[in-house]
Amino acid sequence: MKPISELPDSKQQGIEHEMLSYFNQLDELEKASFVGMLRRFVNSQKEGKAIRDEKHHPILFPPGTSFSDKVLYGVKKALRKLCEETAAKGGSLVIKRDGEIQNVPAKELLKTLPEV
Repeated sequence: MKPISELPDSKQQGIEHEMLSYFNQLDELEKASFVGMLRRFVNSQKEGKAIRDEKHHPILFPPGTSFSDKVLYGVKKALRKLCEETAAKGGSLVIKRDGEIQNVPAKELLKTLPEV
């Protein structure tokens, strides 16, 4: 995965806009869950703690990885987890795709998300 800091500014802004658009489509419970996961991630970074995967193995970032790249990793991980949990319940998520608001089954959306 290429660090976001190495992408052109327009691409960085596009990623940030897409993430914000997605976040704004979540209901209040989903937002609270997402913010909680992100807050734990940011706090662990500030405290110098290792980020751990589902099996509690530390996730090691290459030396020099920027804080924003680590946060973006956490956001992607949280979005994927939200989608996986919703798919397991047979639910759907509201997203903005090609400028259009759509209600998409989480199982279908999960196919388009990259592995984190």
